[in-house]
Amino acid sequence: MFLLRSAFLVFLLQMAFGPTTGLEFRMAIGSQYEFDFSEEGHSRHGKCAPRGHSNLFLAIVPDREAARRSAGIAADLNRRHALLGRLRPQAMMHVTMRSLGSYDVVPEELLFAISAAMPAVTATAFEIVLDHAMSFQNRRKKPLVLCSSLPLHPLFELRECLIDAMRAAGIKSRGEKKFTPHMTLFYPRESLPRTPIEQPLVWTAREFVLVQSVVGKSRHLRLDRWPLLG
Repeated sequence: MFLLRSAFLVFLLQMAFGPTTGLEFRMAIGSQYEFDFSEEGHSRHGKCAPRGHSNLFLAIVPDREAARRSAGIAADLNRRHALLGRLRPQAMMHVTMRSLGSYDVVPEELLFAISAAMPAVTATAFEIVLDHAMSFQNRRKKPLVLCSSLPLHPLFELRECLIDAMRAAGIKSRGEKKFTPHMTLFYPRESLPRTPIEQPLVWTAREFVLVQSVVGKSRHLRLDRWPLLG
């Protein structure tokens, strides 16, 4: 079965990139393609396409109305608590599901491998509720984030499905051992203790996306997306 999958993936890669792209693969009986990434996310295999210094991650993004509301919540907290922060564009609001590293050039084979692996993820749409704001104190920049007091079991289950799909495709990434679902609002100069949101941010997650964040440009590129069922 693996050899069939491997042959099919080679066929797809050749169709996408042609036979002379320089993409390299390691194949062995009983093994899988291996894309091995360090903490910094540099690939040891394959060809990299220059795209500028970027962070790559899988995420849930809010719908348009929820994104608008999140930006409003950020502006209100910034004003009321004198946090002295620079607000983020609402198009950058998201909940990171899995970080895929930082790159000076983004490996093309990683992008293709993720796009090939993610359709295997089957999960249903679910509701996300973010009901309080707080500063993450254990991080250098101390971002102001929205979090949930609810367990959000479907979100955790989706994340495990993403990780399993990447592992099955031979994509090795070293992500966070502790996962706290959150939406980063901005990076203020001042910290904020846990603060309830009078009207929690609520939306239905209907897809997950592959995002490239161009460092220093306040720009997110949505490279691919996969719908959730229902």
